[in-house]
Amino acid sequence: MKNVSVKDPKGNILSMALSQDSKYSYTANENGVYVVSAEDTSGNPASVSLEIKIDKTAPTVTGLQYNNQVLTFAASDSESGVAPESLRVLWNGQQMVNKPVQQDTDGTYALNVGYQAGVYQVVAMDNAGNQTISSLTVTEEQAADPALQIAPKASAGSLALSDDKKSATATITV
Repeated sequence: MKNVSVKDPKGNILSMALSQDSKYSYTANENGVYVVSAEDTSGNPASVSLEIKIDKTAPTVTGLQYNNQVLTFAASDSESGVAPESLRVLWNGQQMVNKPVQQDTDGTYALNVGYQAGVYQVVAMDNAGNQTISSLTVTEEQAADPALQIAPKASAGSLALSDDKKSATATITV
């Protein structure tokens, strides 16, 4: 190649470095359309436009909550998208094994974690490798197994004592 240049998104002409194997390279550092132009030794020009998206922003985890054994949250990334297979849930710093994170139709994720108090962490990674960790502490009271409680109310009742006063019969209407 006789001439090689790169025009950045602002229109600036940038120089390219020639590597030891006679290849040109340029490292983009901002989003936008770059135009690479070249001219061979015979004077034939060529150019190509490349749209570059550089994702330097970690994904977000929102709506992290625990309700009735289930941990729910949403994970999103406006730049490169969340890598669903990278989603992990930790409990007290330990990976929760054999617990797949499932996405609901509304885009949220749910994981049945049982009645376990402790610190839950959701680790989300986007497709560019940026990572975020969101934490939630679940108390013993929040994780308590709800007990079945029956509280009958008596609406009427009677007590009958036998004639010999050795036994009694109680009748309660509920």
